[in-house]
Amino acid sequence: MKENLWQRYLKWRLRNVEIVECDDNGLTHRFRKKTAHLRWDDIEKIHAFKRDLVTVDCVCLAFTSRNGIIEIAEDAEGYSEVLERLENHLGVTPEWMLTVMFPAFEPNLTQIYPVADAS
Repeated sequence: MKENLWQRYLKWRLRNVEIVECDDNGLTHRFRKKTAHLRWDDIEKIHAFKRDLVTVDCVCLAFTSRNGIIEIAEDAEGYSEVLERLENHLGVTPEWMLTVMFPAFEPNLTQIYPVADAS
Protein backbone atom coordinates (compact mmCIF):
# COMPACT_ATOMS: atom_id res chain seq x y z
CA MET A 1 0.00 0.00 0.00
CA LYS A 2 1.33 3.42 -0.95
CA GLU A 3 2.07 5.98 1.80
CA ASN A 4 -0.20 8.97 1.89
CA LEU A 5 1.12 12.50 2.15
CA TRP A 6 0.51 12.67 5.93
CA GLN A 7 2.52 9.49 6.58
CA ARG A 8 5.40 10.82 4.46
CA TYR A 9 5.31 14.11 6.38
CA LEU A 10 5.41 12.35 9.75
CA LYS A 11 8.47 10.31 8.69
CA TRP A 12 10.18 13.48 7.41
CA ARG A 13 9.38 15.28 10.67
CA LEU A 14 10.91 12.50 12.78
CA ARG A 15 14.11 12.79 10.75
CA ASN A 16 14.34 16.58 10.69
CA VAL A 17 12.96 17.92 13.96
CA GLU A 18 15.36 18.83 16.74
CA ILE A 19 14.40 17.13 20.02
CA VAL A 20 15.87 17.65 23.49
CA GLU A 21 15.02 15.45 26.45
CA CYS A 22 16.12 16.22 30.00
CA ASP A 23 16.33 14.28 33.23
CA ASP A 24 18.14 14.68 36.54
CA ASN A 25 21.42 13.45 35.02
CA GLY A 26 21.57 15.65 31.93
CA LEU A 27 20.16 16.13 28.47
CA THR A 28 19.90 14.16 25.25
CA HIS A 29 19.90 16.05 21.96
CA ARG A 30 18.57 14.39 18.79
CA PHE A 31 18.76 16.03 15.39
CA ARG A 32 18.60 14.22 12.09
CA LYS A 33 20.61 11.03 12.55
CA LYS A 34 22.79 12.29 15.40
CA THR A 35 22.22 11.80 19.12
CA ALA A 36 24.37 13.42 21.81
CA HIS A 37 24.20 13.00 25.58
CA LEU A 38 25.47 15.60 28.02
CA ARG A 39 25.56 15.23 31.80
CA TRP A 40 24.89 18.37 33.85
CA ASP A 41 28.19 17.78 35.68
CA ASP A 42 30.15 17.75 32.40
CA ILE A 43 29.04 21.20 31.22
CA GLU A 44 31.96 23.62 31.28
CA LYS A 45 30.32 26.65 29.63
CA ILE A 46 27.01 27.71 28.16
CA HIS A 47 26.71 30.57 25.69
CA ALA A 48 23.42 32.09 24.54
CA PHE A 49 23.19 33.92 21.21
CA LYS A 50 20.87 34.64 18.31
CA ARG A 51 20.89 33.63 14.69
CA ASP A 52 19.49 36.20 12.26
CA LEU A 53 16.97 34.35 10.08
CA VAL A 54 16.19 37.50 8.02
CA THR A 55 12.62 38.05 9.26
CA VAL A 56 13.03 36.69 12.80
CA ASP A 57 15.79 35.82 15.26
CA CYS A 58 16.36 32.36 16.69
CA VAL A 59 17.77 32.19 20.23
CA CYS A 60 20.27 29.34 20.64
CA LEU A 61 22.22 27.79 23.50
CA ALA A 62 25.70 26.32 22.98
CA PHE A 63 26.78 23.82 25.64
CA THR A 64 30.55 23.27 25.84
CA SER A 65 32.04 20.17 27.45
CA ARG A 66 35.34 18.35 27.03
CA ASN A 67 33.59 16.21 24.38
CA GLY A 68 32.60 19.14 22.17
CA ILE A 69 29.72 21.55 21.69
CA ILE A 70 26.00 20.89 21.50
CA GLU A 71 23.84 23.67 20.07
CA ILE A 72 20.13 23.82 20.82
CA ALA A 73 17.75 26.21 19.04
CA GLU A 74 14.70 27.71 20.73
CA ASP A 75 12.36 25.96 18.32
CA ALA A 76 13.64 22.54 19.41
CA GLU A 77 11.06 20.30 20.98
CA GLY A 78 11.88 20.30 24.72
CA TYR A 79 13.69 23.68 24.75
CA SER A 80 11.49 25.10 27.54
CA GLU A 81 12.31 22.13 29.75
CA VAL A 82 16.02 22.78 29.14
CA LEU A 83 15.56 26.31 30.49
CA GLU A 84 13.84 24.98 33.61
CA ARG A 85 16.55 22.38 34.19
CA LEU A 86 19.31 24.98 33.75
CA GLU A 87 17.90 26.92 36.67
CA ASN A 88 17.37 23.82 38.83
CA HIS A 89 20.69 22.08 38.15
CA LEU A 90 23.13 24.91 37.33
CA GLY A 91 21.56 28.04 38.85
CA VAL A 92 21.17 29.75 35.46
CA THR A 93 18.26 32.17 35.89
CA PRO A 94 16.35 33.61 32.90
CA GLU A 95 17.68 37.19 33.25
CA TRP A 96 20.10 36.54 30.37
CA MET A 97 17.23 36.45 27.87
CA LEU A 98 16.80 40.23 27.64
CA THR A 99 20.53 40.69 27.05
CA VAL A 100 20.43 38.21 24.18
CA MET A 101 17.10 39.27 22.65
CA PHE A 102 17.86 42.99 22.32
CA PRO A 103 18.82 44.58 20.03
CA ALA A 104 17.14 42.52 17.34
CA PHE A 105 19.11 40.94 14.49
CA GLU A 106 22.40 41.08 16.39
CA PRO A 107 24.10 37.90 17.69
CA ASN A 108 24.46 39.25 21.27
CA LEU A 109 26.73 36.38 22.31
CA THR A 110 26.52 36.05 26.12
CA GLN A 111 28.12 33.53 28.45
CA ILE A 112 25.41 32.39 30.87
CA TYR A 113 27.32 29.61 32.65
CA PRO A 114 29.38 29.69 34.70
CA VAL A 115 27.69 32.80 35.97
CA ALA A 116 30.13 35.70 36.26
CA ASP A 117 30.86 36.84 39.79
CA ALA A 118 29.20 40.23 40.34
CA SER A 119 31.66 41.35 43.02
